[in-house]
Amino acid sequence: MNLENPCMVKKRRSKRLLVILPAAFLVILALLLVDLPIGSLLTFRQVDNFPLYTMQYRGDYDLLKSLELEQVPARVGNNETPNANFACTVFYGRDSNDEALLGRNFDWKHKATMLLFTHPKDGYASVSIVDLSYLGFDQGISLHSLRNLKSTPFWPFDGMNERGVAIGMMAVPDTPGLHDPTKPTVDSLSVMRLVLDYAGDLDEALSIFQGVNIDFEGGPWVHYLVSDRQSSAVVEILSDRINIIRSQQAWQVSTNFILTGLSQEEADASCGRYKTASDRLEQNQGIINPTDAMGLLRDVSQENTVWSVVYQLESGEVQIALGRDYDNVHVFNLAHPPLEIK
Repeated sequence: MNLENPCMVKKRRSKRLLVILPAAFLVILALLLVDLPIGSLLTFRQVDNFPLYTMQYRGDYDLLKSLELEQVPARVGNNETPNANFACTVFYGRDSNDEALLGRNFDWKHKATMLLFTHPKDGYASVSIVDLSYLGFDQGISLHSLRNLKSTPFWPFDGMNERGVAIGMMAVPDTPGLHDPTKPTVDSLSVMRLVLDYAGDLDEALSIFQGVNIDFEGGPWVHYLVSDRQSSAVVEILSDRINIIRSQQAWQVSTNFILTGLSQEEADASCGRYKTASDRLEQNQGIINPTDAMGLLRDVSQENTVWSVVYQLESGEVQIALGRDYDNVHVFNLAHPPLEIK
């Protein structure tokens, strides 16, 4: 019978405690330094090496208070001058079961990407995609970049909420934006957060746009494609008005040029990606299943496509491919954040 020396057992336990205690201390210290709700940081995960991260923001980010006090977090990462690399495609259609969907390519030169789940206490739950390079993740994960995670709700580049309202933005040539001194001013991403948090349908989303000025300083001029489970519209901020182009059929497409005043033929001639997407949807009267929607995004993708995403507005399913890797599509659902389904 081999009896172990009790002194040796105590020494090994002491060594394990010496390892565990500093590690726990470092975790607690990091949580304190990051200044983010602990529940949020504990959900922060890297899903693949592109990299794609996911996080569920647990806590209140006081959107309306921040906008009222003009305290929306400023850009803390790269601040590139807008150029032709900002080239995105957004389309709206319906699958064979009549479920509305929104497809979107984000074409730019960054890589660090986050699928962010939020549920504000006074608004709707939503999922959105954040370009984390603007929050310092282009250099990898650091204490500095982790601190900036508290700003992620203010940086949606596209998204969908629990009521089936979805939105994506696309850069357009500089245009003198309308400014009404009687309205509050928000930036081009914060208005998308307002829509995701507070719009229960397309009409409510359009009312939000009509109730604010949009400041494009620090980024490109953009227009938006907004949709709900019934229809869609393109929103363009012009020098004299906000122009809303509602879909006249069961589908709609928008890329990187102003649609206001153009005929269908003129729009087709303005952008090859627009014509490809528009022709495909028109051929099928706007019917396109999620797999085919991702295939269409592949067909209009470019060398600098960062992500391709399909939002299903009834089921809440989200399919996302990174860096044109269409053989590796991640699937999530707004009802089960932030777990990957397959």
